[in-house]
Amino acid sequence: MRAAERLPQVDGVTPERAAQQLYAAGYRTLSAGMPDRQLSVLIARAFRGTDVRYGDGLNSSAAMQAVRYHLQRICAAAIAAPYDPEHIEAVKAESAHFARQAGGRRQ
Repeated sequence: MRAAERLPQVDGVTPERAAQQLYAAGYRTLSAGMPDRQLSVLIARAFRGTDVRYGDGLNSSAAMQAVRYHLQRICAAAIAAPYDPEHIEAVKAESAHFARQAGGRRQ
């Protein structure tokens, strides 16, 4: 039996679902500006531990742009909620993470 036949058959990942999963995993607007390859890695990490196989339908630049668009919409809706503490804490955590990553680089 081939490995592909043993995997559960799951609907492909849509850009909207990927954006929702990114948001749920704690990635916010800062991740929207990164290159497609890095965004793909974040999406794969966000779906880790679920029954979803990454790769179906998100293999184009247009799909990644759609993920960014949906992520921005989700974040805008969360920001519109007055002082959503969960969103504010997640943005602070993500900002600190990116600051640590960029700490050794000079611009």
